[in-house]
Amino acid sequence: MSPQGASEGMLDVLNASGFAVIHPEAFLDHNGRAVRATRQSGFLSFGQYKTGYPEQDLEAVFYLYIDNNTYDNTYICILDVVEARTRVVAQRVMTRQSFPEAGKHVKLAVPFRPASPQAEYEFRVFYIGYAYLAIDGVIVIDPARVTLDQLPDRIAEESPERYCQGNELLCLERFAPDLIAQQHGVEHGGSYDQGTFTPADKGGIEFPVSIDLSRHVLIELELEGNIANAHLAELEGGKVSLFDTKEQGGAYILSFQRMYAGYRGTGIFRIMHGFEGNNVARVITTAQLSGAYSMQHWGNEPHTLRVEVEGARCRLSIDQFVSKWDTSRQSIGGTRQLVLMLGNRVERHSHQQAITKFRRLKITYL
Repeated sequence: MSPQGASEGMLDVLNASGFAVIHPEAFLDHNGRAVRATRQSGFLSFGQYKTGYPEQDLEAVFYLYIDNNTYDNTYICILDVVEARTRVVAQRVMTRQSFPEAGKHVKLAVPFRPASPQAEYEFRVFYIGYAYLAIDGVIVIDPARVTLDQLPDRIAEESPERYCQGNELLCLERFAPDLIAQQHGVEHGGSYDQGTFTPADKGGIEFPVSIDLSRHVLIELELEGNIANAHLAELEGGKVSLFDTKEQGGAYILSFQRMYAGYRGTGIFRIMHGFEGNNVARVITTAQLSGAYSMQHWGNEPHTLRVEVEGARCRLSIDQFVSKWDTSRQSIGGTRQLVLMLGNRVERHSHQQAITKFRRLKITYL
């Protein structure tokens, strides 16, 4: 429902699912129509070819969500009001830092004045790249009758597409004991808070999973907020595992760690992919390999971390950051029966749990 008085000044409410889209990587999720951080540009939305607006000063209010608004000030998207499908009559260019907040939907107004009630208008979001971005929709308002503060916080509370589609190897759209049990998971210690999970010392959640490593595999984590103790030494909580795996009856390992302060700088991430005792593939977020990414700038906003494995190679994506592929010197393939420990090493060593809020988990083939 709209706040009291808001509906009188709302001339149109356009849901994200009703817009056309060109971007090849766009999808619907709980935030609306979204795209993950990529360098691929394209229209995240255009349409809906509306007429009947009065010939007076109006505003198109775009509801947008960005994952991070502090990392840099690169251009993220362009908001357009287009008349007769060809003429841009109003525009707002958004850099990362021009978003007033991250981790929530913000209302971005683009003023325009219709030529006549017969004129046709569309509202476009052109995604430039480098951030997770979602559009919840557009509300056309008469700013003389309603303010942005009077508008609802969301256009659509639910999306027709769920995070878990049913074809994943493992998927949790929120963390709760009953949902973990449905995935044959075993909790070894931790706390729950509004659908999130934080592992305790020597804690974590253990899952059995069978993965064909000859295929393109994605392990996706969503976190809420920073990962504690990046300033500490290796065995005092500085080196922690986001997840760790061990092959049952074999030597294959896949491990994702936040490293300690003395390891090539504070807040560095590392992936290890290969066989124990051999030359494993490594992705290390240093300037030499992957763009000097660290988590020192993180706040309380959500972050999406994606580990991709395909045969002997692996890579890492964190929000708008995408690493290079690195390749193991040994051939890797075939179906592996793994134990995956979320939030700790498989052995659950003391002070090696990732102190953060895990929001969602997905393992699937791409």
